[in-house]
Amino acid sequence: MEFVLDADIISTFAKVNRLSLLKSAFGRQKILVPPAVRIDLRKSKHQTVRESAASPLFTSVELTDAEAGLLNSFSGQQNLGRGELEGIALAKSRNAVFVSNDLKAIHFAEKLRLEVIDLQTILFSLKEIIPKQSLRELSYDIEKKDRVIIPDKEEILS
Repeated sequence: MEFVLDADIISTFAKVNRLSLLKSAFGRQKILVPPAVRIDLRKSKHQTVRESAASPLFTSVELTDAEAGLLNSFSGQQNLGRGELEGIALAKSRNAVFVSNDLKAIHFAEKLRLEVIDLQTILFSLKEIIPKQSLRELSYDIEKKDRVIIPDKEEILS
């Protein structure tokens, strides 16, 4: 199974200097990053996010002609950025899992019947990998440094 990551998930873990936890969460599975996501990461004002664009944890992929055609068919989705749309096109074409924390992107991907993983799901999977206190600190750091509210945080941390 392959996973296609959106910039927001990578950015979240980069801002708290815990990018390696994404590899832990997805194990030996291939983690794909589309071109527009790399571009988005390189444009960040946060140095750790810019550096994440070159991380060896991720596999950079170019869209095939068929994927580019699929992307063009999404042109009516003006409420989504190019990175989200490329990620969805890749996931759809390659039968991969789309990983994002953008609600609009998640809803569109689900409408296309894609399997989707969000930040909550990643944190829940990390519960089996890292100590509870580390997960608590990670959740706190994410909320503080990325200004993200983690729904059901207490359930994840229990």
